[in-house]
Amino acid sequence: GGAAYHGTRPTFSGTEPFLETFLFDFDGDLYGREVEIELIDYLRDDRAFADEAALKGQIANDCDQARAVIDEAGEEDLLLIAPPAGQPAAEFASNTSGS
Repeated sequence: GGAAYHGTRPTFSGTEPFLETFLFDFDGDLYGREVEIELIDYLRDDRAFADEAALKGQIANDCDQARAVIDEAGEEDLLLIAPPAGQPAAEFASNTSGS
């Protein structure tokens, strides 16, 4: 299991959509390899944070929440932290709930 972020990285003044995936309890090198992920739920909207420390604190909270949801669902898949760029959060959540 793990967590994924999809957004524009507003804390760092990003403008291009970006997808980042964090795999829990994995200590390997996947760079240059093709991987497949399945998104099972939605945690929160994308937003800017005051600084990098605040962002890191939120990421830790997000990962704790993602682990709890994955454990409860008995899933080994990923949770999306922010909806795809241009898609309203409510629409994304309704399309993924119960997957």
